[in-house]
Amino acid sequence: MTSLLKAISKILPTYPFEAPQGTNIPYCVYVKNETPVRTKDGICGYEGTLTISVFAGTLEAIHTLASRIIGAIDNASFDGRDYYYESSSEENYSEIGLVQKDLIFNFIE
Repeated sequence: MTSLLKAISKILPTYPFEAPQGTNIPYCVYVKNETPVRTKDGICGYEGTLTISVFAGTLEAIHTLASRIIGAIDNASFDGRDYYYESSSEENYSEIGLVQKDLIFNFIE
């Protein structure tokens, strides 16, 4: 996932699973779930999902960053895997001035 992480990191700071405490916003964290594709001859590839959670201070910022990430990853290949945008969800934590948008991508190798 190195070339994929480099592409995302050009847009904003990127961390696996969770950001360190005190990280300045905006930033994103990612989680990858993959399943081997099996045939009678063995494993022939992998398929799965990549969830990128984007955190920012305003709705405008979160939408701009999410659009940039989708534009960089959707219908693109990184490290031998093809990524396709599937869906997103959004949470607004107004009491702490934080907005979260989860972007879900499917991939296949």
